Amino acid sequence: MRLRGEIMTLFVANDQVIDTVEDYYSGRITAEQAIGQLQFAQPTHQICISNQDIVDRFLHFEGYESLK
Repeated sequence: MRLRGEIMTLFVANDQVIDTVEDYYSGRITAEQAIGQLQFAQPTHQICISNQDIVDRFLHFEGYESLK
């Protein structure tokens, strides 16, 4: 985690990673199976802005695109 004033950037494990770790600790899968599943897992990037003034001043909605 990096902290810059009131904006934090974090790497967060996705649900698949958490499920794999829980399966390993509960004995449902072996360490080798867990490593096999985790070696391709990508963390998600999360940004936390803890000050509403920053959000109001610097983030602006520009539009959206519909996916079909």
